[in-house]
Amino acid sequence: MSYPSHLRVYHYIREIARLGSLNAASEQLNIAVSALSRWVNTTEEHLGCKLFTRLSRGLELTEAGKVYIDHANKLLDDEARLRDRIKQLSQGDWGSVRIASIEGAGETLIPNGIARLSKTHTEIEFEILIGSPQTNLGHLIDRRADFGIFLNRPDHNNLLQLFKYPAPLFAEMRSGHPLAGKACLSLVDIAEYPLLLPSKDTSIYQLIELAFAKEGLPIKSNIQANSILPQRSLVAQTDYITFGSPLHWEPWVDTTLRRIEHPILTNRSISVFSLPDRPLSTAAEFFLEVIEKEIVERSERNAALFV
Repeated sequence: MSYPSHLRVYHYIREIARLGSLNAASEQLNIAVSALSRWVNTTEEHLGCKLFTRLSRGLELTEAGKVYIDHANKLLDDEARLRDRIKQLSQGDWGSVRIASIEGAGETLIPNGIARLSKTHTEIEFEILIGSPQTNLGHLIDRRADFGIFLNRPDHNNLLQLFKYPAPLFAEMRSGHPLAGKACLSLVDIAEYPLLLPSKDTSIYQLIELAFAKEGLPIKSNIQANSILPQRSLVAQTDYITFGSPLHWEPWVDTTLRRIEHPILTNRSISVFSLPDRPLSTAAEFFLEVIEKEIVERSERNAALFV
């Protein structure tokens, strides 16, 4: 996104702060390091204070620098909302929505939400950022995303919760699996079979590890995958068990879900968070309403399949 001349210095210094390096910001912005250095020096002279502390590992914001970045964020966010609003009025263009999301929601909820909204608002532009909870939290803090979709609350104090809905974890297996005949499973049942787990940086892996440890059960797993599709494909052909939610389940492969009797795995929620000092654009508000409806409807519909 380009900015008018009176806002560019805020954009430049915000990128320097985000990346912690003049060289990295130079590559990102395609501006010479010497030019960025002059912008920083000129701004520091104008304000009469240092914005950065120069360290061997890079640049770190001073307390004055943090105040400056807070101000820059507000100005640049206001500029983005102003552009969206003017486009909406002059061209019927509702602006853009940027979403940071866990993979499961990015595979099902978000595409379905976009399909719903595009029936009435084809002009809205979308950017979808799929990543781990920590990566998505970074996108939110760095203002690369308007809001983020998470399982449970991210480890950060300065977040505004926009929506929350129960999302208990189910066991996923092939339809002909020996355990598929039971409506509800215990961890003792599941521990008898090999597990196919997601990456260790995911909330699902951490919950499974915590639940099994609490019951003193070993985890039999020789496969980890950072994508849902290969997990489901392998589970559909073997006796491996993986874990998922009715929110994200699709009948793409021959798998089924079974409830798990364990408080750590049932007391789980899907949540949407934004920054409290960053109001959503009209387009983002519209999309959030659609996502909320999609979550509720999918959860109720798919959960009924596996009672």
